[in-house]
Amino acid sequence: MEITEAEVVDAAAKMVEAFSNSRTDDYFACFAEDATFLFHPEDRRLESRSAYRALWETWIEGGWKVTDCKSTNRRIQLHGPIALLTHDVETHTEENGTRETSFERETIVFAKNPDGSVSCLHEHLSVDPSLAK
Repeated sequence: MEITEAEVVDAAAKMVEAFSNSRTDDYFACFAEDATFLFHPEDRRLESRSAYRALWETWIEGGWKVTDCKSTNRRIQLHGPIALLTHDVETHTEENGTRETSFERETIVFAKNPDGSVSCLHEHLSVDPSLAK
């Protein structure tokens, strides 16, 4: 069962929209339970959706939230049931009244599941200082 570009665009849009509004349940529903995560600020790979969610919850409890996120410069590569999405990400966050904007590059690996749904298997986020405005 091959994944289509339209399915990747839709899955990515749902993920970015949920992330942009700090909608925790909707955001984490985008990931497979065994998804892995590599984030530049973290000192280790996160080995599962639940590991990432536990980290996310500590951020939220500390007063952090996402206030907006924009995805640009997208490229989608299809490989049967797997797709790679690379894009530039501009994220606006707030933590206890302090606002911050980050500019990053991201790779997301999506997979088409046997039931026809699409989920994220891996996310890799890195700093892109060339995007700073």
